[in-house]
Formats: sequence, structure tokens, C-alpha cells
Amino acid sequence: MKLKRFLPCQHMALKQILLRLIYNLTFDAGLRESMDKNGYIPLLIEILKNSPSHRALVLRVLYQLSQDDKTKATFTYTDCIPLVYQLVIHFPQPKIGYELVALAINLSTNAKNAEIMADGENYEVLLKRALKNKDILLLKVVRNLTQFASSKAKKTLEKYIMDLIKIILQEKELPEMQIEILGTLVYANLSNWDEILKKTGLLKFIEVNIDPSMVFRETEDILLECILLVGTIAASSEVAKMIGKTEIPKRLGEVLLQKDVGEDIILQLLYTFTQLIVHKDLRGIILANHEVVLEIIEQLANLNLNIRKQAEQLADIVQHYSPDWTNTIRLKKYKAHNQMYLQALEEYDRMAANAGYAEEEMDDQDFNRVQWFDTNDMGGRIWTKEEDPADY
Repeated sequence: MKLKRFLPCQHMALKQILLRLIYNLTFDAGLRESMDKNGYIPLLIEILKNSPSHRALVLRVLYQLSQDDKTKATFTYTDCIPLVYQLVIHFPQPKIGYELVALAINLSTNAKNAEIMADGENYEVLLKRALKNKDILLLKVVRNLTQFASSKAKKTLEKYIMDLIKIILQEKELPEMQIEILGTLVYANLSNWDEILKKTGLLKFIEVNIDPSMVFRETEDILLECILLVGTIAASSEVAKMIGKTEIPKRLGEVLLQKDVGEDIILQLLYTFTQLIVHKDLRGIILANHEVVLEIIEQLANLNLNIRKQAEQLADIVQHYSPDWTNTIRLKKYKAHNQMYLQALEEYDRMAANAGYAEEEMDDQDFNRVQWFDTNDMGGRIWTKEEDPADY
């Protein structure tokens, strides 16, 4: 990457051409990685800091570079994050420019970067600006920051919780804004959720929007965030009692029973049921719905590893509180294990066929590479020196 030596040049036209070329190159993942390794990012940040005329183009380049998780870590050890924060809060228009806010979104998905960006009073300043201008993309930054927020930032969120809920309930024409705020509240592990729900209509909003008919529609994202939020607020036993008096548990089950539901929704439903079933006030409602329990058990055979793990955790809780399901769960686990084993064998045969060799042609070197998994069972069957295997 010999272009690096030209970046510090003072010739305005040459620098503009150079930045355009670098921007075009950043669409290649391999070249982005090479730029990171060769120290392009600190040089680009210096240009961002000292050359306002090139700012828009540099922001585009940095946005491209910030797409990759490995590269995001590089930004942590530069002046980029404080600089981006200052550019955001002093942006002259109500809505932040796309290049700038897109870079801020990417950077805020890294835990260390988010910690720096939300430091001190920064989190509150960003939240206030986002709410004042109804800036959906800036709210996405706030949502990311909340995920990794410090205890101070969480207290700030609690301070503005009523304002956030008010927007959710009133801004029906801005579903994207509702989604970002709901996503922010998902990370609000507050001790007074019961008091908040009593003072607002949020629980009713959640109940209405956990609707099976919303699957495969534009409103599906709101459905997903509501499912997640139920899992958050259900940490409180008082809230669990409130949820038990609504149609939310029933509606969650109806969504799970929908055909062709996306994996992200299935995973979050299983997580939410795991949070709900530990409460006595909700356990009976969930276990009484045999169709839902059978569907939970069915997910033990899901090909998605994360779904399968969450289903196993939930199934263990089900059989703990309702032993009648134990045999059904064990049988499903057994079948799921065999299914995965057979699929692994099929995959091996397919790869073997593509490689042009058959199982019987395995040579000594291949034989030695085979992992024999039943060796623990050989302990009591090892022959002594006096015994001859031929005697058996």
C-alpha cells in the first residue's frame, strides 16, 4: 500500500484525488484490512481533524474502514471517537449528516468505543439531541451506547424514561423511531419497571404489538423489540404478575406457533419464555399451553446452534417444573442427536466423494487422524500383559 506516503501531502487537489482513490479501494475487504495494518487510520483522522475541506470524503473512507470488527478496535486507540462526538454535537443542521452518523453507528457497536463515546455527560448530550430533533439515526447510536453503558449512563436513561415511552406511544407515524427507542429500553435493567408500567400505557402497547399477524410485515421489527422488552421487564416479580393479567403470554405462544417464523424471532421468543417461566404467576399459563410446550421441544432439533442451546435451557426448566414432559424431551433430544450425527456422516461422505476417495481407501495416515470417541469406555477392557487378545 504505497499510497500511504502521499496522505500527509499539502497539495489540495492531489489529496482530494488520493482520497477518492482510497475510498474506491475500501470496497474491497482485503484492501481494508491491509489499510488497517499499514496505519492508514491515524493518518486519515489527522486529515479529518485539520482539513475541513476534505472532511466529507474522509468520513466516507472511515465509515468504510469501520465496517469490520477487527478494524473497529483500531479506532479505540486514536482521537477519532472524541472527534466524532464533537462533530456530532456541533453539527449545524438538526439531523446529523449521513456520513458522520453512519461512522458513529459503526464505532458504537464496539464495547470500548461505546464506553469512550458515552463517557461523562456525553451520553445525556447525545440522547437529548436525538430526542429534540427526532433523529432516528442518532437514536440508533444511543441504542448501541446503552448496550454497553456504565451505571451513570443507565441512571441518565432512567431520568429520560418517561420521555422515551411518551414518544413510543405517540409517534405512530414514525415506526423506525419506535423501534430504536424500544431497542434502547431493552437494555434498561431498571429496578422500578413496575412503577413505570403503572404510570404509562407501555404494557398495553407491548400487548397490542405482540401480534402474530405482524410477522412478515414491515412492523415485524416492532414485534421483535416488544418480545425482547418483555424479557427485560420480566426480571421483576411484580411485573410478572402484571404480565400474567394480560394476553402477552398467550400472544407470545401464538407467534411461536406461526409457520416460517424467522430465526431471530424464534431465538428471542425462547429467551423470553425462559425469563417468564421462572415466575410462579406465569409458569402455569405457559405449561398449560401444550401446543407451545411441544413447539419449544421441537426447537431442540433446530439446526441453528443458538436456538438449540436456548431451547435446551428452556426445556430443562420445563421438565423441572413439569416432570410429565421429561420422556418427551429426552426422546426429542435423542432424535435430534441422531439426526445431527447422520447429517455429519452425510456431509463427510459428500466431502469424501468430492475429494475423489472412498471410505475403504483410507490409508494409514488417514486412519491415525480418526478421533475415536469411545476410548473412555475401554478402561475396564484393557488387556494385561499376561492376557492374549486371541484368547477372546
